[in-house]
Amino acid sequence: MKGTFTSYDEKTGKGIITVPKEGGGQDSSFGAQVGNFLAGDSYEFTVPPAHAGKTYISVGSPVEFDLTNTNPPEATYLRY
Repeated sequence: MKGTFTSYDEKTGKGIITVPKEGGGQDSSFGAQVGNFLAGDSYEFTVPPAHAGKTYISVGSPVEFDLTNTNPPEATYLRY
């Protein structure tokens, strides 16, 4: 799946990725990012503790990821 980082805490290694509701293209405008956040599906992710604070994750940047089969699903295997 493709989405956008909408939050990330370097200290805990936790954050949220949002996917546009329609699965549309990547529009980098602020309005589009806010719209995607409000209308899209959100998935939590966790960077392994050894990588937290060392991994460069920028809020608003695109990311590809896989989903777990858990409920609720979590984003894993981040590719950015």
